[in-house]
Amino acid sequence: MGMVIFGILFLVGFLLSMASNLTNVVQAFQESVTWGLVVFFVPFAIFVFVVKFWQKKWVSRVFLMGIGGALLSVGSVVGLVVSMPEHVRDGVFASEGYYEGTWESEGYQSYETQSFNAEAAYEPFGEGVRFATAASEQAQTAQTTLEWTEVANNWDYAIAMMESVPPEHPQFALAQQKVEEYGRNFSYASQNAQ
Repeated sequence: MGMVIFGILFLVGFLLSMASNLTNVVQAFQESVTWGLVVFFVPFAIFVFVVKFWQKKWVSRVFLMGIGGALLSVGSVVGLVVSMPEHVRDGVFASEGYYEGTWESEGYQSYETQSFNAEAAYEPFGEGVRFATAASEQAQTAQTTLEWTEVANNWDYAIAMMESVPPEHPQFALAQQKVEEYGRNFSYASQNAQ
């Protein structure tokens, strides 16, 4: 419900700001064609116009209405972001993590630094399989200490996901087997990382 209210407030603020800008352009044309053209075509010329003709009450009132509308829009966007459920906000503002330098240029993606997605919180088995698959694929070409460390980190994360599978999950028994299997792979990758 809060998101709807903030959306409406944003729309009202945006419309106030746009109406104010349009009215200021009309007022500039009423002052003279030159002022109108300058305000219409030159960025930020509206501020010069408002300062020069501030004593005219419609100019100052309309300008203040525009400022109020802009502040209402910005405030409602902040309120909208704050009122979003956390998993939605994380999905909207999450950024994928990549290693800097040669890793990024070689196309290696850091699964360890990716933000959790909403599905991962509800399906640890699937998340564990995804990280195990990534670790297995990386292990086939890993050569440097940094690459083997990434492989080990992905195995470690896959183990943690399998350990968090609840007993009532249909894949619980398989998850327990995978913990042992992934543990051996983690040890191998850790040794190669050293």
